[in-house]
Amino acid sequence: MILSEEKKVGVPSWIWKIAALGVFLLMVGGLFYLFQGKEEQETGKRIFICDAETKEGVNFKGTNTLFKNSKTQSDEKAHSGKFSSKTGIGDGLTFGMALDLKNFNSKEVYKITVWRLEDIKSNSGSVAVKANDVEVLYESTNVPTEIGENGWEKLQLTFSVPETEKAIQHIKVETFSDGNRVVYFDDLRVELVEENSVIPNVPVLDLEIKEKGFQKIKIKRQQAFADGLLVTGDDDWVKGKISDEENEEPLDVKLRLKGDWLDHLKGDKWSFRVKVKDPNAWRRLKTFSLQTPETRYFLHEWAFHQCLEQEDILTTRYDFLQLKINGQAKGVYAYEEHFEKQLVESKKRREGPIVKFSEDGFWDTRRRFIKHLGYLVEAKGASPTTFQENAEILPFREKQTIGSESLKPQFETAQNLMYQFTHGVKPASEVFDIERMAKYLALCEAFQASHGIIWHNQRFYYNPVVQKLEPIGFDGFSHEPYVKYYFLGMGASNSANARADDAVQRLFLDEEFTMLYTKYLFKFTSREYLNKFFNSIEGGIAKRRRWLESEYPDYQFKPERFVELAQIIHLQIEPYKQSLKVYTEEDKNGTKSLKINNIHHLPVEIIGYGTNDKSPSNTYAEPIFLQSQPARSHFLRAMHPNFIKEKYG
Repeated sequence: MILSEEKKVGVPSWIWKIAALGVFLLMVGGLFYLFQGKEEQETGKRIFICDAETKEGVNFKGTNTLFKNSKTQSDEKAHSGKFSSKTGIGDGLTFGMALDLKNFNSKEVYKITVWRLEDIKSNSGSVAVKANDVEVLYESTNVPTEIGENGWEKLQLTFSVPETEKAIQHIKVETFSDGNRVVYFDDLRVELVEENSVIPNVPVLDLEIKEKGFQKIKIKRQQAFADGLLVTGDDDWVKGKISDEENEEPLDVKLRLKGDWLDHLKGDKWSFRVKVKDPNAWRRLKTFSLQTPETRYFLHEWAFHQCLEQEDILTTRYDFLQLKINGQAKGVYAYEEHFEKQLVESKKRREGPIVKFSEDGFWDTRRRFIKHLGYLVEAKGASPTTFQENAEILPFREKQTIGSESLKPQFETAQNLMYQFTHGVKPASEVFDIERMAKYLALCEAFQASHGIIWHNQRFYYNPVVQKLEPIGFDGFSHEPYVKYYFLGMGASNSANARADDAVQRLFLDEEFTMLYTKYLFKFTSREYLNKFFNSIEGGIAKRRRWLESEYPDYQFKPERFVELAQIIHLQIEPYKQSLKVYTEEDKNGTKSLKINNIHHLPVEIIGYGTNDKSPSNTYAEPIFLQSQPARSHFLRAMHPNFIKEKYG
């Protein structure tokens, strides 16, 4: 009865149908609004896209603008949709889709991406950007940063609109081939990633030094220029105060000049080591360095530190600020954490000693040559004190470490481990956390951040939990990376590379370490890994690049350049078909004795043999291990003018 009454007074079915239709229309309208909003948002961000699908006269109709050369439209190949832009074979360069960039401003940063397909892979297709005056702006690339499906490759180019006395009238983005191959281009995208708006505020650190202390610093600097090197001592410290927006009251500090080479002291941008008086700290740092960004090659060092942190490799905290000394602006500086317990504790490690090789003998030899000859010759090997195995192993915060009941025995253990490794008593796997050590060296290679690997720059943390040493990454760059055809692991496992002056090479005599290093080097130098990493820090890069370019307009940070240089190493890791040379040593009674020689950079394992080049018809119960070809890195490095600076800087 009640149910019957409710049914009688219920809502008619046709009303429910109308309501459902209304909800559906609202949903469609909402989605349309969302997509329109997204398009408007992209338009506001200045994104120009050409997918080659639509023609409008002599132009392609793209997102937000027209692109030139619609006559190159082709339905033969496409990365997306049905069409692409085809450049054929011709006399000289042949051009595909292109964009005349309008309404640009100086210091804006744009990212160009385009997909390329070649009939024969040869890097014949390129993307370029040029101004009406090519001496002011011209950049191009033909090296892919990403490999897609069906042979398509992604090119990427980042450029900054230069600030010139005479305004740039015209900027053109164009795709082209060398005319020797058929090349297809698709999905050209030009995106404004950094506007020429107000530069994001750079954190300001005020440093106050009394006149007497400042004069002492000046005299020390003059002495360094007279000697050719900076030599510091305990009596070089002077008192000062620091303050910033995070501290209501100035903090008492003591400071001195830092840096061995004179690039830390040139002009009016001098480098300092700063210690904050107990019980205070600045940004949770007790001791830190202030130095011109040039000494670590600007933003390259910051990116390297970010990658180390992502891979859980210990590294110093490193970032940028604006420094004022006694009220006078000194421009953008880099600050870097020193080797205190806060470094390891901030990375969730238990307190333990941080150790290093003493540099005293190394620099004494250099000072001797400068003093008596007036210039520096190659000091390596000139004295026993320049060899790593002869250097004393010391802790940071020596007095506190030796005076601590818990840290002193830990340091002694760490010291013994390092001595045992450098003298060949223990293998790498018994001394180091080889997983992290392998990762660290592989990242140094992937980023070309190898300056910190030089023996007197090496720093290690003794982990009392696992009772092994971990590397601490810092000081990766001393100059701009360049094309190189070698890597640390060349000649791995070959005892000819275990030189007394280079304990790093001895790591590769440990098979377990070599396998880990090779695995991570292959991973970290891949396009996929590097593209993912740089995308993850894109926001941090944008802000800091603006800070640096305000003072260093010629410096450019290009993620695609990291990818390009890393690929040169990546391609050398996989064995070549000619990596093994096989010779008949003896042929008797129907049985052949073969001699097999591995000519690859890395060791190989022979798992079997046969006549099928796809898989062996006969396999060994235990693989045969062949050590690698001895490294020829010295010759390869000597070919480049930066060799001396990198090796001995």
